[in-house]
Amino acid sequence: MNDTPDEKCSPDECGFLGDCTDDTNCPLTSKEEEASTEKEVVALYRTYHGQEGPVLALAVSPDGKSALSGGTDMVMRLWDLEKGAQIHGFEGHVNDVSAVAYAGNDTAVSGSWDNTLRVWDLKMGVRKHIIRGFDYYVRSVAISADRRYALAGCGDKTVRYIDLETGDTIQKIAGHNNVVSSVAFAGDRVVSGSWDRSIALHEAKTGKYLRSFDGHEGYVYAIAAHGGRLLSGSGDMTVKYWDVETGECLKTLKGHMDHVKAVAFTPNGKYAVSAGADKLLKIWELESGQCLQTIQAHDDTINALAMSPDGRFVLSGSRDQSIKRWEFL
Repeated sequence: MNDTPDEKCSPDECGFLGDCTDDTNCPLTSKEEEASTEKEVVALYRTYHGQEGPVLALAVSPDGKSALSGGTDMVMRLWDLEKGAQIHGFEGHVNDVSAVAYAGNDTAVSGSWDNTLRVWDLKMGVRKHIIRGFDYYVRSVAISADRRYALAGCGDKTVRYIDLETGDTIQKIAGHNNVVSSVAFAGDRVVSGSWDRSIALHEAKTGKYLRSFDGHEGYVYAIAAHGGRLLSGSGDMTVKYWDVETGECLKTLKGHMDHVKAVAFTPNGKYAVSAGADKLLKIWELESGQCLQTIQAHDDTINALAMSPDGRFVLSGSRDQSIKRWEFL
């Protein structure tokens, strides 16, 4: 497959293999607001402009005051969320910045199509070091709870478990048959989602395979872990809600009309947010599987979501070059 950094490809190339019936009544608030009896769950608070290309990645700081973005302009940007202004642009990557993450309020990690991870000092506005040795591009990044380790999901079909202080790869986890598009920590274990349509669970330190989560019929673009639960978004236009310990799919959330590119839990684990190529932002109640709200959120594909640690808001980043902040009501 000849994929591009912004993943512009046809449905055949991007992994949707069959019909996906939309059997969820989920009103489109922007068009059906008067007819809908559903309560508004989130509302637009602010739009952040200044990204010079599609937004591919987002992260909110542990204190909820700032955010990171990465995109096709090869710059990792730091934003003041209250002032609505860009604080600093971190330059140095020579290809798209496809992943960003906080490792504390003052340290960030960015992954790129230039086959590197970079660690940044946000307070000083400088690069701390470059982690090299990747065989192909870095597609996704996650940081451990103690902020000492990183996961990197790569275009070479592997996951790297990395010591952030030394830059050494502690474990290289293989097993996928296509790009590892999303990674997450589930305690001391690694969850990885891939364009091979699979999700896998491994031990981080040993790389031991534990189980898979099977059922998606399209590329897995996004995953998120919370406690013993997992969310996944796919090219089959569904979001799946999983039990990490058993591998059981607890719910399949239907209603998107195109590839689901991003998913996020609320901090209490009761709700999910999803978004994708249909430009829609959806809020779900996980216990019932009900879609609470749908918003026509952007003018182009939504590639990234980032939830604030306190659950007050969620950020969405799009190919339309904008970042939007949605406040929970």
